[in-house]
Amino acid sequence: MKEDEGYEEARKLLKERYGKEYRVAAAHLQRLVDGPPIKSEDANALQQFSIQLTSCTNTLEKIGYLHKLNNSENLKRIVERLPYAMRVKWRDTVDRIVEIQQRDVTIKDINKFVTAKARAANHPVFGKIAIEKPKPLKQNQRTSQYGKATGFATQSTSQSPKCPQCGSNHWLSRCDKFKKQSLEERQKFVREKKLCINCLSTGHFVRSCEKESFCKVDGCVGKHSTFLHPKLQQPLNTKKNDSKQKEKIPEDRRSEDNHSETQGNNANNGYVKSKPGGSSPITGLAIVPIEVKAKGSSKTVKTYAFLDSGSNTTFCTEKLLEELEIHGTKTKLSLTTMQAENVPEQCTMVSLEILDLAGNSEINLPTVYSRPNLPIPKDAIGRQEDVNRWPYLTGIRINSIDADIGLLIGSDVPEALQPREMRQSQNGGPFATRTALGWVLNGPLGRNGTKTSTANLAQANLTSDEKFENYCNYEFNDYKYDTNPTMSQNDRKALGIMEESVKMENGHYEIALPWKNYPPDLPNNKT
Repeated sequence: MKEDEGYEEARKLLKERYGKEYRVAAAHLQRLVDGPPIKSEDANALQQFSIQLTSCTNTLEKIGYLHKLNNSENLKRIVERLPYAMRVKWRDTVDRIVEIQQRDVTIKDINKFVTAKARAANHPVFGKIAIEKPKPLKQNQRTSQYGKATGFATQSTSQSPKCPQCGSNHWLSRCDKFKKQSLEERQKFVREKKLCINCLSTGHFVRSCEKESFCKVDGCVGKHSTFLHPKLQQPLNTKKNDSKQKEKIPEDRRSEDNHSETQGNNANNGYVKSKPGGSSPITGLAIVPIEVKAKGSSKTVKTYAFLDSGSNTTFCTEKLLEELEIHGTKTKLSLTTMQAENVPEQCTMVSLEILDLAGNSEINLPTVYSRPNLPIPKDAIGRQEDVNRWPYLTGIRINSIDADIGLLIGSDVPEALQPREMRQSQNGGPFATRTALGWVLNGPLGRNGTKTSTANLAQANLTSDEKFENYCNYEFNDYKYDTNPTMSQNDRKALGIMEESVKMENGHYEIALPWKNYPPDLPNNKT
């Protein structure tokens, strides 16, 4: 296009794609509320949060979307990112604003509060407060401090644990003698030893236990150990049959070191649960909800995308292409998977664009091949309830949609797979990764279902048809491949004349003119 027209068109396109005020407001809002929590005494992170808060407030006020931030729910989520001690002080500040100034709290109040705290925390002399180390406990002093482990089999203290049941050096939850007892015997023993019914330790009771509930029985909301979970009430007409069935269960299935079900009590391991019907723990895969559309089209479809680093090609389902109402180019691929090598497949090749659900990140998928289906179980999709099950994943939010897994994005699209933030696994749980498209969970999710083994390894190569087409392109002058330019004979002759005639004369270089015929036949035009 001409310069003037092209400039105007470029600004128009940029305005349509990136200049929508609601998109700008949504991006700023998400960056504020979905960021990681700020640790105590992390002055640098608090300063960056203050700058981000000021920038967001000014921007949204300028474009007229400040009311998005002044929403009470959004204000609460912003404050939740502050350290605990700072949230306590903010609560007092809110009380003064409401009672004395007789008005509601706004984002500007939070901005002013955070700016003042960040300025104080970054003072060059008095900003950093030294933390006193706790005095070492004497041997005869009891302690009720525990590590951050959430499983009853992974508690840790500074001293070796001593089992109150058998006297060995292990936790009560790992004592074979304790596990083989009936539910009534275990409950009686815990009462007599004055143990916490949640963590099975001395020094405190359940009402003051700092640990979350150790009960791993599905649907239980009580705070107690799995070994103390009450028996389920069975109907009278089935109790007799159930007792006969229990007698047929082999001993090695009723009592194992992995804390499987013990003698009719629904006592399950915190990591491995065994249920009738063949259910097994579910392993989460890197699956994220997205919006997808065809390149150059405005029609979008919500689906799940599997971020598969074991594939060098991106695939989609034929059902997704039907929903997008697009028809690509028919082609053939040679697929190599875990089951077979170099299997020829007829498929459709398209170009797609994907966005996260908030519309902030847009990624192009230039080459996508269709497949009848993608063999990925829906149980492997991480949910918010899986995040809530593991305390070290606090603050992570995962969106859920009612859709199938319609995309498999391979390593040929690195911007979709590369991690931006990661939460490491703890206590046998999953690890979480934040990508450009959102958070995903990888590893054991802590829930049961019908487990399907999944191993994806896909390599896609051009078949002989495409190779033959590329070969034919070399036979014509207007083929689509660039080549290195070559020199003509006259070019070589001119270069040789200049190289042979170059010389230094009175402080400067001189070269002969590369005449085609030498000496040149020039007309005498002096007269």
